[in-house]
Amino acid sequence: MSKFQGITMRISINISLFLVLFTSLPAGAQSAKELNKQLRAELAVEQQKQDSCHSVFLRSYRELDSVKESVYIKLQKLSEAARSIRETYSSVSSSLNTLKSLGRYPDMDFKELNALKDYSDFIKPIKGSLKTKERFEVVLNNENLEKAKTKEQNQLWGQKLVEYRDKAALNASGFRKNEAARIQLQSFSPQLDSILIGYQYVTEDLLPRKAQLEKELDVLRENYRLKGPEGFSFAYREAFPDIHPLPPRENGDIVMDGTIESEGDYDAVPVQKESSIPVQEPEIYEIVDEPAIFPGGYDALKKYLAENIVYPSFAKEAGISGKVFLKFVVSDKGRISNVKIMRGIPDCPECDKEAIRVVKGMPAWIPGKVKGKAVNSVFNLPVQFKL
Repeated sequence: MSKFQGITMRISINISLFLVLFTSLPAGAQSAKELNKQLRAELAVEQQKQDSCHSVFLRSYRELDSVKESVYIKLQKLSEAARSIRETYSSVSSSLNTLKSLGRYPDMDFKELNALKDYSDFIKPIKGSLKTKERFEVVLNNENLEKAKTKEQNQLWGQKLVEYRDKAALNASGFRKNEAARIQLQSFSPQLDSILIGYQYVTEDLLPRKAQLEKELDVLRENYRLKGPEGFSFAYREAFPDIHPLPPRENGDIVMDGTIESEGDYDAVPVQKESSIPVQEPEIYEIVDEPAIFPGGYDALKKYLAENIVYPSFAKEAGISGKVFLKFVVSDKGRISNVKIMRGIPDCPECDKEAIRVVKGMPAWIPGKVKGKAVNSVFNLPVQFKL
C-alpha cells in the first residue's frame, strides 16, 4: 500500500466515524411524557457526539493550518528567489547591451531561463486549497425549558435535534474539504522544493556571469579613463557618463558680440567662447551601498506599474508579450532622468514607448546612498507586458 493510499484510507475511516457519531435513532409513537424523556436523552447524546466530533475536527483543522504555514514559507522563499533572478538577469542584460554598444560581444546564452517555470503559474492548482478554511458549526443548547409545558418542550427539543443533525451534515462536509485541502498541499509541497532548487541553480549560474561582465566593463571603463576621450566612440561617453564629462554651457543668453546679457544697470561682461575652467558634473554611481527605492518598496512599484501601464492595442491583438529592460538615473533628490531602453520587445516599439512613459511619470524615489549620503545612481528595471 502506498503512502497516499494509506492517508486516503485513514481519512475515509475518520469521515465514517465522524458521520456515525452524528447519527441519531428516530423516536417512535409514544406518550408526551415518554417522548419528553427520550428527547432529553437524545439531546444529551447529541451534545456528547458534537463534543467528540469537534475534537476530531479541530485536530484536522490544526493540521491543515500547519501545512499551510509550511507552504506559505516555501512560497515566500520562491518569491525572493524569483526576484533575485529578475534583478540579476536585468543587471546581466544591461551589461551585455552596454558591451555590445562598445563593440564587444560576449558569448553567453540563457537557455536555462527560457526553461525556467514561473512559480506563480505553477501554484494555481493549490490556490483554492490555500484559501480553504472550513469552521465547525456549534449547536448551543442553553434554553431553560423546565417551566414550559411538556408538549412545548417536546416541540422545541425536537427542533433542536433537527438543528444538531443539520449542523452535523455541514460539519461533515467542512471536515472533508479541510482534509482534501491538506492532502493536496502536502502532496504539492515537494514540487515547490524542486522549483526552489531550480531557482537557486539559475541564480548560482547567473552570478558568475554578472561578475564576469562587470569586470569586463570595469576594464573598458578604466581604459577609457586613462586614454580617452580622443579615439573612442561616442558610445563610451554614453556608457560612462561620469568619465570625461562634457563641460556645461554657461548660464545666460548668448548674444552676437560674445557677452552674456544680464538684468540691471551692470555693464555687459565679456566671456570666452569656451570655458577655460572645466566644471565637474555630479557623479553618477553604478554601484551604491543602498540602492534607490520606489516609495513604498517593491510591492508598491509592482502596483504602480500594474495600474499605470496601458497595454498597446496593437500588441494585445497580435498577442505580443515580453519584457522591456530600462536603465535610468535616480538623482540625489529622487527625481527620474535619462530613461533609456536597454532591450525592448521585438516588433513592439509601442511597448517600449509605453514603458518609458510610465517610468518618466513615476513619483520621486528614495535616492540611493553611498556612506549614508544620498547620491545620483543608476537603476535597471524590467517592465513586463503580459497578456
